[in-house]
Amino acid sequence: MFRNNLAPSLKPGPYLMGISLFAALGIVYWIFASYSFEYNHFEGTVSVATTNNYSISKRVSLYYRALGTFILLFSGLLFLLGKWRHHLKELPEIKWLGGLSYFGIPLLLFQLMEVDSFPALKVLFCLALIPGIHLIIRLAAQKIPNTNQKLYLLAYSYGFSASYLIVTLLSLSGKARLIDFYTIWNLASILFFLLFYLNKQTYLWVFRLRKVVLIPLIYPLGSEIFLVAKQHEWSWLSYPAVALTLLLAVISLILRDCFKGQEDFKRAHFNIRNLLSKQFAPVALFVCSWSAYQLFQIPQHTEMFEYANQANGVMRMFAHGEVPFVDFFGSHLLHDLYQGILYTLLNGYDSALSFAAYDFLEALIPLAILYFLLLRLFGNWAFALLICLLLPFHQILFSSTYAVSLLLVFALFQLYQNPEKSWNYWKLVLLGLFIALWKMDFLVAGGGACLFTFIVIQKGRLSWPKILIPCIVILSGFILTLIIMAAIQGVSLGTNLAQVYHYFSGAQNHGWLDVSYHHDRYYYLHYFILPFSVVLMGLYHLYQHHRSGSLKKWPFISICLHFMIFFYLLNAQRGLVRHSFVEGSESYISAFIYPIITLFLYLYFPLRTKRFVRLVSVGFCLLGSLFLVGLKDLNNGWNEQSKLLTGIQQVKAIPSVKDKLQRTLWNDAFMAQEVRPFQEFFAQHLSPEASFIDFSNTPMLYYYTQRKVPSIFCQPLQNSHDEFLQAKQIIGFRKYQLPYLLYRHQEDGVFWDATDGVPNTLRYYLLSAYLHEEYKPFKLIGKHCVWIHKSHPKPKCELPEDSISHRPAQIAMGALPVLWREHLQMLCQKSGSLKNNKIQGLENELFITPSGNTHFLKLEGTEQGTKEEIQVEMISQADSTFLGSFSFWVQPGKNVYALPAFVHYLSYREPYLLRLTRPSGKTVSCQSGVFRYQKVIHEYE
Repeated sequence: MFRNNLAPSLKPGPYLMGISLFAALGIVYWIFASYSFEYNHFEGTVSVATTNNYSISKRVSLYYRALGTFILLFSGLLFLLGKWRHHLKELPEIKWLGGLSYFGIPLLLFQLMEVDSFPALKVLFCLALIPGIHLIIRLAAQKIPNTNQKLYLLAYSYGFSASYLIVTLLSLSGKARLIDFYTIWNLASILFFLLFYLNKQTYLWVFRLRKVVLIPLIYPLGSEIFLVAKQHEWSWLSYPAVALTLLLAVISLILRDCFKGQEDFKRAHFNIRNLLSKQFAPVALFVCSWSAYQLFQIPQHTEMFEYANQANGVMRMFAHGEVPFVDFFGSHLLHDLYQGILYTLLNGYDSALSFAAYDFLEALIPLAILYFLLLRLFGNWAFALLICLLLPFHQILFSSTYAVSLLLVFALFQLYQNPEKSWNYWKLVLLGLFIALWKMDFLVAGGGACLFTFIVIQKGRLSWPKILIPCIVILSGFILTLIIMAAIQGVSLGTNLAQVYHYFSGAQNHGWLDVSYHHDRYYYLHYFILPFSVVLMGLYHLYQHHRSGSLKKWPFISICLHFMIFFYLLNAQRGLVRHSFVEGSESYISAFIYPIITLFLYLYFPLRTKRFVRLVSVGFCLLGSLFLVGLKDLNNGWNEQSKLLTGIQQVKAIPSVKDKLQRTLWNDAFMAQEVRPFQEFFAQHLSPEASFIDFSNTPMLYYYTQRKVPSIFCQPLQNSHDEFLQAKQIIGFRKYQLPYLLYRHQEDGVFWDATDGVPNTLRYYLLSAYLHEEYKPFKLIGKHCVWIHKSHPKPKCELPEDSISHRPAQIAMGALPVLWREHLQMLCQKSGSLKNNKIQGLENELFITPSGNTHFLKLEGTEQGTKEEIQVEMISQADSTFLGSFSFWVQPGKNVYALPAFVHYLSYREPYLLRLTRPSGKTVSCQSGVFRYQKVIHEYE
């Protein structure tokens, strides 16, 4: 288009095109960003826009005015730059500005979509300032020498470090926010650039000053050292002393290097690229992310269910002396424990949720892995750093959930590069064991992907005996360690591992009824189109691997692509079971799908152009398709990125305290309602070695009361989902003193009293039978109904009686009575208690006198027609009071239906009748049996 409209000699090229486009978009946005849509004058129209004080005419006006301004600016800039193209197109400044423009264009588009990208645009402005100023100076002087771009990069790196030094020193006096960090960075970078540009011995001084890149670490490390000292009540140690000590240490290193001469410089084989990629960039990324996510004091976690995996695990280790993987298991294994272990080892255990202050590691670790992955993939540290800092949604695109598993890619690559080195085999196996223990999900997806990738790349290069020996030795050593620890702790390792296996293989319990509420384009994309596409890409990649030797040409990219494809396919089961669109995210089903597509196109894109142009082309194609069909929630992804960028300039004031600093800011209202009533009651009426049973799915109360968890799981109820686990749970209760039971919440409709919509009394039926027989309603404490063991004396306390547990319960069972009947019949027959019931009928109703607590209704004549819902009510035999009910589906061809009355507590309180509205055209008979939890437990002992 531009070739036809402009003179034939004007060919601006991709860099000048990007600069013109970005500049025009930026100016248009700057002019119209604050445009007001306020409806100032009523014109006789009442509409939703009017009631919201919104002017439609102003919106139309803005649209055309912005378009016209953009056309004029873009055309004018492109024409002017095209005139100067012969002088500009080969300049390093133009390439630098052009590359930044391609980053800036999508950021401006995000801003137009009301996603706040100003923090990223600030960084782009800083990075464009030096080459922009230098370009203007050179053009004004009519000199166009070929300047080395390394000087710009060095100026930015040293300017960043010096800026952090200034901010750190200002923070000592409490004036850190007087000067914006970006302003300091700009000034410092320009000064360093002039120093290097004018000095004839530039690289020698860069070598001597290379330890400057460590200065930004002073603030985060110094602040954390100071906070650790406060936890140990070292009142003599202040933050200024820590910061100045670290600063003097860095200065001493710098001075030591300054005294080295030219010969030392040559012997060191100084490499600027290594300095920037392996020191400055990781330090900058670490400091930025630490500043963004670290909190000196954190608000209290008020979640009472999921966080118990972390809190109870830390408590069991450091308060009760239990050993992970032997005495207890968390749902996510080491992933739930590493923050608490690290914090407690450094600061000590305080039972106040202070370890949550290290939650920021959840952001730092994936970010570090992503940087080194990109550095290895593309060999460009600046590109890797820019993506980590500027690219929105990188935590989704590169799946920070599974980032730790990518460590196996580095191990596989090192093994491929040096197959003769035995240590590489041992390192791969050790890392594989660590990944499996990090999260159980990685055992299948990460372990399987590693194995299949090893098989693909091993042909004619890697040795099977060398990998089998470390596998046998390391696994044997790990198992032997567990056996020894189990013997020391006096636990049955086999029984515990069997329970863990049952829990992690319980797909039937964990699964949602459907994976998506809406079968829209997102559903079909992630559950049909992308899986088939990944299979095709995997096959083609394998074909090219054997045909053209892509592994030899691009070893790391090829290994990474193999691993991600295998991981994606093996991990899909998570999205097929529970973690799906029903939970509002596609992150589990889409693991690594975006880098898979990117790497595949990067390897096999047909254009024979420069790698940078190929990469930009692929990136724009992916981003365009991504916004059309890929991600459902864009703002959440950008919020995390914005937090990271904003954190660069948000230097937090170090708390000025003399005594121990409380890292958790307690929520007094939450504590008063949810926690303190239990703390006070158990402190008065429970011996120090005793605990309680949680049947209300609020396992955080174990942590808040610092009581032992009577299970191998940190979430006892939620993780005891099948009969085997419930039986083992009841058997395990014998080892504890458990006089009290948290039966349910006082309010009706609380989600955790009916997980996934199924009442806990029905979902955990064996536990229900045990609890209903062994415990009885007692008091209302906090927001819970608390029961007491029937053999435990009632303590005297002025608390309201539990009348809520005596309310009738109505349980919708759906198709469960048909599926469950054979199992319940077998259990009742083993008890020798299956008997026929007396049935009395009125015109429209049947009254059944049961002879047990488990009932089997036989409805004849159900072969024809469609399913219908039947309701059976339990009524008091004495006064016909309503006690509860069951509703279930009568299905064609099914005759016998099981009704477990023992899950109703009121069935234990008094004799009852069953009242059934007679289904049309069906005869009814009934048998009853006694369900005894003791018989079931005996089967598993």
